[in-house]
Amino acid sequence: MARYKNGINGPFRGKAGSVVGCKWKEIDYIRGLPKRSSKPPTKKKATAQQVFAFVQKWLKPINGLVNVGFADVHPNRTGLMSAHSYNQLNALAGGYPNMEIDYSKARFSMGSLRPASSASMQLINDHTLLIEWDTSWDSTCSYDDSLMYFIYFPDLGQVMLPGESRSAQRKDGRLIVNLEKEFINSRLEVQIAFKSVLTSAVSTSQYLGGIRFDAEVPEIPTVKEPREFCATVSLTGILRVK
Repeated sequence: MARYKNGINGPFRGKAGSVVGCKWKEIDYIRGLPKRSSKPPTKKKATAQQVFAFVQKWLKPINGLVNVGFADVHPNRTGLMSAHSYNQLNALAGGYPNMEIDYSKARFSMGSLRPASSASMQLINDHTLLIEWDTSWDSTCSYDDSLMYFIYFPDLGQVMLPGESRSAQRKDGRLIVNLEKEFINSRLEVQIAFKSVLTSAVSTSQYLGGIRFDAEVPEIPTVKEPREFCATVSLTGILRVK
């Protein structure tokens, strides 16, 4: 792929022989037409394709969220591209074909906005989840920052996101989420972050823990501050592909 600024008659669009002129994020490119190979992929290439597809499938339910949360991470990439790169590098555990997502290391948002200094979640009953956070704010954030979050149900491949009846601001300090019927008694994982209402600034998402109903006692780890990467993998933070 080649980049150009000015052709003889300026940038062109469309196909010209074996090359294609295109534009992305205000950058003009020339690329060659793809060529299909009759050779079967090598084991290394096939593995890389499976890993890419696995992360892409995991991100699909939260595409809209990561496009906001990772929007400013790289100037020449979409939020989804940056999120894919980050999570494949940092949150992927296990090896092919037993790939897993470590939710304690996964991120749907990365930025400089102040996160909650203390945050937790708990299941009040089988269909009600309570998310709480510290409401303090200073010059690095605002009381009206919007809460972003995901409640991921790994076994179902489904997610609950902020909605009209499930929204909150930093000043609220808590959010009660009524779980939809199909999600009751299903394993869940929770992360939160904040988004400025005035700018594109976001905070780095924080892992609040997970609940597993197949365990004798549901485990709900609490994270008081944004977690750093660690070498160990929490059993409540794993999604195993069957």
